[in-house]
Amino acid sequence: MVSNSSKSAIINRTLEMFSKCVILCNLPLKNSEINDIQSFLQHEYKIIPENERIGKGSVYIAINVAAGFLKILKDSKNFDGLKFSIQIFNYGKEKNDINLKNFAIAFLAETVSNSEKLLVKMLNQAKLWANDSEWEIREMSGYIIRKSLKNFPEKTLQTLKKWLLNEKNPNIKRLIVESLRPLSDVKWLRNPEKNDEILDILNIIRADPSEYVRKSVGNNLKDLSKYMPVKILKFTKKWIKDANIIVDDELASRSKKELGEQQFYLIWTIKHGLRWLKERNPEYFPQIQDILGKNYILYFNEKRNKTAKPKKNK
Repeated sequence: MVSNSSKSAIINRTLEMFSKCVILCNLPLKNSEINDIQSFLQHEYKIIPENERIGKGSVYIAINVAAGFLKILKDSKNFDGLKFSIQIFNYGKEKNDINLKNFAIAFLAETVSNSEKLLVKMLNQAKLWANDSEWEIREMSGYIIRKSLKNFPEKTLQTLKKWLLNEKNPNIKRLIVESLRPLSDVKWLRNPEKNDEILDILNIIRADPSEYVRKSVGNNLKDLSKYMPVKILKFTKKWIKDANIIVDDELASRSKKELGEQQFYLIWTIKHGLRWLKERNPEYFPQIQDILGKNYILYFNEKRNKTAKPKKNK
């Protein structure tokens, strides 16, 4: 028996509800038409069992309703998916409705799969939403880039790299790095033979002044270290060498004043990136020690972000 909250069930209900609404192809939409979508999204959220809400909330519903809409509109050759998404999003922002905003972003992401011609315009819209005042919207905007990486990786990476070389906004830099994390939906990001361009991008902002960005870079490295530990260890060791950092026992706990701003930020990123290997893979301790020093292995506490080295008795 198909679950009431399964992807196929949500898509089928979307088809049943909107398949005959040919007016959806005529833009701009009327407010009453957007209200119908809003009511449907709210209803879909309400019927999700309480014990499934953590994994099947507003984003989950938005993605599957968007997939249903794309099926309905697949033969509408002149349909403007970008214009549709922007109108839905702006109405959701006006009404402070997270379901509508998530749906607008999810629909644009689904549209990316079928439209390389409009790819850069859609990525630019994701970039605009990535600077939204709401954290949830900034996070959701990355879904458009994930879809783009899956379907048009080369052109998407070219665009992201171009952004990054001229970007100062930490929200945008974080969007780029988070979108490149090796999650299961874009499997090639986990392939050590295919992800050199990803490492090139991380290299550009390895010592970013924003902790918000550095944490994202470190998280990306941490994820990559699960699939290609040797490659990531070599990569971060090269960072140390290129920055002319002298590795000693105390390196991991040295202050910004001792190291200098750029080197301090770089060490911060590397510590954040190698924490998985430090906690789970003692066979790599010698390599990690060569990068961050002996005391990082012996005493550094990742959760407290400081050394737990015992004090010397006087």
